[in-house]
Amino acid sequence: MEIRQLKYYLQVCKDLNLSKAANHLFITQQALSQSMKNMEDELDAILFTRNNHGIVLTELGVLVKNDVEKFIHEYENLVNRIQHNTQSLKGSLKIAVPPGIAPSVLPPMLNGFSVAYPEVHLSILEVPDLDCEELLKTGQVDLAFSVLPVDKNDFDFIPLFSYCAYAFINKCSPLSRKATISFQDLKNENILLISDRFKWHYTIPDKFRSYGIEPKITQSSAQVDLLARLVRFNQGVTIFIEPVAKTYVSAETAIVPISSLDDFRYEAGFILNSKQKVQKYTIGLLIDFLTRHMDEFKNLPQFSMQSE
Repeated sequence: MEIRQLKYYLQVCKDLNLSKAANHLFITQQALSQSMKNMEDELDAILFTRNNHGIVLTELGVLVKNDVEKFIHEYENLVNRIQHNTQSLKGSLKIAVPPGIAPSVLPPMLNGFSVAYPEVHLSILEVPDLDCEELLKTGQVDLAFSVLPVDKNDFDFIPLFSYCAYAFINKCSPLSRKATISFQDLKNENILLISDRFKWHYTIPDKFRSYGIEPKITQSSAQVDLLARLVRFNQGVTIFIEPVAKTYVSAETAIVPISSLDDFRYEAGFILNSKQKVQKYTIGLLIDFLTRHMDEFKNLPQFSMQSE
């Protein structure tokens, strides 16, 4: 079991509802359910049962909860002691992140790390997510940010965010006044798409086609700000995740959540080269810092419009 999985379990114990716990953890209910099933399978034990009102902890589940709380408390004390003794740690990290994510999501997180570890130099390289993976695979960066799915043979995935998709649309369009927009609503719209070095370039058309719609893609660009400007000039509609949409929204544009029959989300996080036998100590330091402080970052303005 992983520390993250144990923290998931404690959130489930707190909420007694998988849907609420998943929302608080910013992951999908499906991912949380699978994580809890894996935990029960590993322990060969039933920790909770489901009813019409949520879940009920078994007697064993209560005992496990109490022990996990103690363990997490001791773990965090240990981490704090280690960090107290590594404040003077010097080093560097080269991180590849996609444009859009870099200015809209990462700054408060990485700034927080820099305050905690001022002598660890962070170098940020902005490239599309497919290029992020290539740079990590070839050893040109230490850490990269990418989007599911990732090749498990090449990468270890550390989830950080799960965002709904939003239509970024000109206010002249009647669609801008809808509470939600479906893919059916967008079937006759000009779709502005991120370039083919981003996974979103393939995800969006595939989602349209899953509803039997061939999207009208009129332009693509690697520049997120260009797509936003094109929408401002009413050249079409693009699809952003909410923090990115919030970054670029203007007086001429609106953002409207996209509704779908399934749980359509942008699942992203850091990836590690799984074939790298020895990782930099500073990588583990950064990942642990972000994982432990994620709840604080979610309350910042960049995260406050998260949709469930």
